[in-house]
Amino acid sequence: MTIKKLPKAVRPEEFPLILKAIKNKNKHAKIAFLLAYGSGLRLAEVISLKPENVQDKTIMVWSGKGGRDRIVPKPKGWKDWMTKELPITKSYRSLQRNFYF
Repeated sequence: MTIKKLPKAVRPEEFPLILKAIKNKNKHAKIAFLLAYGSGLRLAEVISLKPENVQDKTIMVWSGKGGRDRIVPKPKGWKDWMTKELPITKSYRSLQRNFYF
């Protein structure tokens, strides 16, 4: 039996350093990371997010894991220009590469 290791959690003080370190200084990767970390979205949910899903203080996630809809808070530091960059134009695999340091 193979034992799966749980991913390490990012500490709050590490978060700004990670944003600075995202490969290629890619703004879509930074937005994706902010959504995943700050709102608890899965990578597939980040990629499928559209500007109309972002409300005043919340984000509507349609057909998330298990086909369920849910509402999550907007991450701290979210700016209006970030909403205009949605949907994320990076592939699932490309974003995964940007998240591994």
